[in-house]
Amino acid sequence: MFVGSLLGLLAVTEAALSFGVYFRETLWYDLKLNKNISWVLTGLAPLSLFLFGARDIIPVIDIVGALFFGFQAVVILMIHKKLKNSENVLYYIIGVMVILGAILSL
Repeated sequence: MFVGSLLGLLAVTEAALSFGVYFRETLWYDLKLNKNISWVLTGLAPLSLFLFGARDIIPVIDIVGALFFGFQAVVILMIHKKLKNSENVLYYIIGVMVILGAILSL
């Protein structure tokens, strides 16, 4: 029982850390923010949730995951739109759907 719980904790921790590194590098490389500012912005969401009283790990992972997923999806849509040089309305519809989905997840 203990070993299974420990493996689950390690899996969730590894996934959250790798997604945090991916988010930081997106801010740093793609959006051209300073390395230190991107590091602060990546750590700000979980830290602020903890400081505002969220003590359970599952709601924190849910909220941070929704915020980071919404941001990443919008960045990917913007990159694809820039590569295709298109003014297709579908980009905006998908972007709004992703943002609404991230908000509903909160």
